[in-house]
Amino acid sequence: MARIIHFVNDSDPVDLTLLYTFHTVLKEGSLTAAARTLGRSQPAIWHRIDALEQDLGVPLFEKVGRRLVPTAHARELEPHCLRLLTLSRSVRELVRTTDGDIRGAVRLGTLPTMAAHHLVPVIASLTRAHPALQLQLRLDYIDPLCQALREGQVDLALIVGDVRPTDLTATTVGETRVVAVMAPDMVDKLTDPVPLESLRPHRYLAWQGPPDPTFDAVRRFADAQGLTGPSTPGIPHTETLRELAAAGLGYSILPEYTARNDVLAGRLACARPAGMALDQPLVLLQRRDAVTTPAIDTVRAALTP
Repeated sequence: MARIIHFVNDSDPVDLTLLYTFHTVLKEGSLTAAARTLGRSQPAIWHRIDALEQDLGVPLFEKVGRRLVPTAHARELEPHCLRLLTLSRSVRELVRTTDGDIRGAVRLGTLPTMAAHHLVPVIASLTRAHPALQLQLRLDYIDPLCQALREGQVDLALIVGDVRPTDLTATTVGETRVVAVMAPDMVDKLTDPVPLESLRPHRYLAWQGPPDPTFDAVRRFADAQGLTGPSTPGIPHTETLRELAAAGLGYSILPEYTARNDVLAGRLACARPAGMALDQPLVLLQRRDAVTTPAIDTVRAALTP
């Protein structure tokens, strides 16, 4: 008689509801906040955590005063829990996706300026081609976006600058120039590159951005060329800088894509300042252990030339 030997684990799978509750408590930082998010009572949330601890046979939280502190077991479980929850979401999207009909939500993190001046054509194309696709944008700076990827709060992140964290995958999907932005009639004969001597008689409007590769490169160039001084206005808003430049009140140095629409409309002109080579890569970031879905693949393909 033939014998069949099963090399599988026949134990019951862990309840995803318990894992989702565990993940929510970790993310929210307390039972009270998790109960509010999940629409459950605090005792019900604690009952689920206790059930998960009983199932796994290890403590996941310790009560220190009024605080709930994750144990080493909880930190070890966290990335696996996130992967399982993401995979469970992808199963629903796989079942609902028919030929060419891409469904599901994709959480895309990007810089505010990228969303406004670079991603609009991509979003429009995706919306027309896949009306059932839900693209959820998170606008933030580079460091918070990288952390959001690690914590599973976004699926993809599109940034500007050669940022390649070792724990994330980074794919270069294009590049953008960094240029001087000014009123069209500010310089008599605008050439590309434009000599710094043509710019020096005019006020430099400094971009006071967050710490990131593009802003850091612009700041270093401006300081090295003596463009900045005690009276140089520092403005943290690229739209305000462009409006000031269009009004003829000076010039700024910004990523070219931020001024593209104004240049096409004839409100602004731009050219690379002589001696400045600040092409910046457009980089698409993703978790190394990310679970992919047809919807995520579709958005990634749209962002990749």
